[in-house]
Parts: sequence; C-alpha cells; structure tokens
Amino acid sequence: PGLRGELLVAVVVTVIASFRNFDLVYNLTSGGPGNATDVPVLEVYRRAFQYGDVGSAAALGVTLVLIIACLTVLVLLGTRRWLGVNET
Repeated sequence: PGLRGELLVAVVVTVIASFRNFDLVYNLTSGGPGNATDVPVLEVYRRAFQYGDVGSAAALGVTLVLIIACLTVLVLLGTRRWLGVNET
C-alpha cells in the first residue's frame, strides 16, 4: 500500500517515455525498411529538417503533445481507480 503513489508516477513516466524513441529508431533504421519502424517524432524531424516544412512539423509536434497529455490523463485516472489512491 505504501508504494501506490510511486507506482502511479512510474506508470505515467513510462507512458511519456514510450513516445521518446527518436534516437534509437533514427540511429538503427531511420524508420526503415519502408516505414516499418516509423515513430511520430521521426515524422516531425523529417518534416522540419528533410522537407523544410517547419510549420507542418510544429503543428504535428503540438498535436503529439496534446495526444501525450490526453493519454497521461487517461492513465492517471485509470491507475488511480485501479490502485485505490484517494483524491486528496
């Protein structure tokens, strides 16, 4: 019971970190073969630096931040209910 808060923080940090795969994918495969290992952050990089479309990359980045925020809220609500953490 004493680890419920720590477990909640660990779950939220893991969800956020799952979207930060850019360096590993870019260095190993650059999103290939084809687009098999493509991740959203790699698409932001491509639009900004390879295609020169900074506005589209910024819009995609903001959309990605909003998606991560929504997923974080959903995980927080789900794990709070599952763990039985009081809302104090």
